[in-house]
Amino acid sequence: MTLRFYIDISNLENSVEKQGKKHFNEEIKGRPRYIIENTVSNNVLPIWMVKKIMRNQAVRFILVGIFNTISGIFTMFCFYNFLRWGYWGSSASSYTLGSIISFFLNKSFTFKNHDSYLYTGIKFAVNIGICYFIAYLIAKPLVRYLLLAMDYSFSINIVEQLAMMVGMVLFTGLNFFGQKLYVFGQKGEHNYGE
Repeated sequence: MTLRFYIDISNLENSVEKQGKKHFNEEIKGRPRYIIENTVSNNVLPIWMVKKIMRNQAVRFILVGIFNTISGIFTMFCFYNFLRWGYWGSSASSYTLGSIISFFLNKSFTFKNHDSYLYTGIKFAVNIGICYFIAYLIAKPLVRYLLLAMDYSFSINIVEQLAMMVGMVLFTGLNFFGQKLYVFGQKGEHNYGE
């Protein structure tokens, strides 16, 4: 499986020449349009489409979130199942590690914020703490209630692990809006499409 994405237009021609391959290049309204080649399914995506998609903060937030979710699930369940740190210890440790990575990626990539690291770092930590406690305080009782309502009975380990997954979903929604509106938001500027 090979995916080739040429997003840096200034270096595109050099990288194509180095590979000895000819890629589609045409003039549209006097500007070159470069094509991103996806050799897995032989589909072709125009670079302008990828750029338009990547301008959306929600899409960039989701990409950062996918990375953090994969690493977060791995660390959370390893802490819970192998190190036996319990519900709060494993989820808090996982979120601490993920939050450090998330701060730097969301500050520079998602929201392109130029405020000081100290100022945004404090706001980020407050936001993460509030979102974490709200999400995980709701998740465990919610999962217990839903399982009882459906007349299911599971061990505490299963209930806590289901609650950790529900907490992740709640946390993600709360965290996006907290970062968008409070941590990295500009005064009076809340453009969801950008």
